[in-house]
Amino acid sequence: MAPPSSSKPRASLSTEIILICGVSFLLIQLVAVGLSGWLMKQQVEKNVYAEAISKSQLLGEKIILALTEQNTVVRNIQSTIETAHKTGVLNKQFVVDLLVENMVRYPAIYGMDFKEIPRGFDGTQSPGGPGTNSNGIFFPYAQRGPDNKVAVTTPKEHYSAVYWNIIKTGELDGLEPYIDLDSHVAMVSPTYPITLNGKRIGVVGADIPLDWLVPFLSRVQIVDGSHIGLLSAQGSWIVAPDSDRA
Repeated sequence: MAPPSSSKPRASLSTEIILICGVSFLLIQLVAVGLSGWLMKQQVEKNVYAEAISKSQLLGEKIILALTEQNTVVRNIQSTIETAHKTGVLNKQFVVDLLVENMVRYPAIYGMDFKEIPRGFDGTQSPGGPGTNSNGIFFPYAQRGPDNKVAVTTPKEHYSAVYWNIIKTGELDGLEPYIDLDSHVAMVSPTYPITLNGKRIGVVGADIPLDWLVPFLSRVQIVDGSHIGLLSAQGSWIVAPDSDRA
C-alpha cells in the first residue's frame, strides 16, 4: 500500500512541469517578439535606404538635366564663334553681341565672358575696341545686374590655372563649384576653348548660379525631419545638410 504522502510529490511535479512549460512558452514568445521586432527594424531600415537611393537618383538626374541645358548654351556659343570665323563674319563686336543676346535669352545665367590670349583673337592689342580692356586685351564680360539688366564690362585680364588647362587640353573645364566673390553665391563656370585656324586662342564661359539647389533640395525629405546635402566631386559642400556645415 502506497504511503498517503505519495500524492504530494506527484502534484508538485505536475505543477513544476506546468510552470516550466509556461515559462518556456513565455520565453519563446519574448524571443519571437524580439526577433520579429529586429526583423521589422531591419526591413524598415532597408526600405528607407532603398527609398533614399531612389530619390537621390531622381534628384541627381534632375540636377544634371538642368546643368546640362545651361552647359549646352556655352557649347553652342563656342560653335557659333568658330563657325562665324570660318564664314568670315567674325569680329569682336560679333562676340560681344552674342554674349549679350544669350544672357537675355537665358535669365538663369549670371554672366558670360570671352578671354583671349594676348593678340590671339585677331592679332591686335589696341585699347578702345569693343569688349577690349585698357591693356588692349579682348576680355568682354556680360553680367546680369540686380535689376536683371545685362551690362558689358572689360575687366583686367586674369588667367587662372583652369584657363591654361583648357588652352592646353582643348577640353571643357570649370565644372567644380566655387563661391563667387561678388554675389557670395555658389556657382559653376563651364568653359570651352575657342579654336581658330587650328590654334586655341582663348575661351568662352558662363557663370551659372547654384542657389536654386537650396530650395529645390529643401522640398524633398526621405523621412520626417531629414535634410539633404549636396557634395561636389572634390568634397566641397554645394548645399550643406544643415547650417553648421560650410
